[in-house]
Amino acid sequence: MISFKMKKLVSSSIAVAAIFAAASSAQAASPISNAFTVTSNLTSECEDTTVGAQTVDFGAYDAFAVAPVTQTTSAVFTMRCTRSFAAPQMALDDDGGATVRSDAAVSIGAGPLTGDGVMSNGLNYHLSVASAVTTTGTAADGSAGGVGSADGYTFTITGNVPADQAGTCAGLTCAGTQNRTLTITY
Repeated sequence: MISFKMKKLVSSSIAVAAIFAAASSAQAASPISNAFTVTSNLTSECEDTTVGAQTVDFGAYDAFAVAPVTQTTSAVFTMRCTRSFAAPQMALDDDGGATVRSDAAVSIGAGPLTGDGVMSNGLNYHLSVASAVTTTGTAADGSAGGVGSADGYTFTITGNVPADQAGTCAGLTCAGTQNRTLTITY
């Protein structure tokens, strides 16, 4: 009976010693680390963020007005671009036609872009697109949701109808329109 108890005690002691040996060898293990690289290929772009249809509205014009009439409503276009992307260029179409005037392309910040046209009621008008108002975006950071923001551009189109024009109208009043295109290249 003593030998059975002895065998049991020796077996238990060996099992406990094996557990402690395994635990101490696990604690003595050195960590393994491997370096790696995170990569991505970003395609820079700009996108139009303008809300709603835009109109340069000159309001009412009396034939042979003694002073130019300025717009009552300006057209405002907005866009956002990849941060630090080359500034876009803006150009007006040629008097409402589909062709972009190559001589009228202006880089952002280089000064106003101007253009003239004639509305369907025979009134000549002058447009001016001021240099875009630029908002510099913020850089992304390493926090969750720290994505940063884009560079923003706002283009405002203003204008006037010169004085002393007769216009073309068979009735008492005639609305005049002309569709124009502001082209922004990047």
